[in-house]
Amino acid sequence: RINQILKYQTLRTKISSDLHDDVGTLLSSLAMQSDVLSIDAPPEKLDRFEKFSSQSREAMDRMRDTVWAIDSRKDNMISLIDRMNDYISDLSENNRIKIIFIQDVGLLSSTIAPNIRQNIYLIFKEALNNALKYSNGNNVEIKLKQTNQKFQLTIFDNGTNTEIKKSGTGISNMKMRAKRIGGELTIDTNNGFTILLNVNN
Repeated sequence: RINQILKYQTLRTKISSDLHDDVGTLLSSLAMQSDVLSIDAPPEKLDRFEKFSSQSREAMDRMRDTVWAIDSRKDNMISLIDRMNDYISDLSENNRIKIIFIQDVGLLSSTIAPNIRQNIYLIFKEALNNALKYSNGNNVEIKLKQTNQKFQLTIFDNGTNTEIKKSGTGISNMKMRAKRIGGELTIDTNNGFTILLNVNN
């Protein structure tokens, strides 16, 4: 059984490396070429090139998420926290809302199941993007807590237009992801907008 687990982990690492080296390189090249072409593009075609460039970068970002999710070397808390910090850093550069990230974890090297790691991260991304897109507040606080019994992710913003953020598919997608990993996602709009995810460890 141990040999089977090791083979499975090795396969995951190989697939993630191959995706990064082959598909990731191709997407990166497409994004750069579209940027170059848009510089000399005629005005009537500029929108097409800019859209293609934007879609290429989005595809590249999603590929990075997939590579990270598959790689067995990332099945630990420090990898999840680093990934979340990187995403926050990218969003914070030109954003009017201040993002605060608090980590309350016992052991950074502790392992975390790949499906739990991936879905916590995707819920975090969806909730943060939702807050930045719709909130009329000026502060988002994210807290990731780990105990021996469970993981808890809290994303709070101090905005008041909570009804807008409760509509659409974002919330339902987050609830679906929480259910996949045996967790529960709740929403509190009494004071700002709070999304709380609890997952048994």
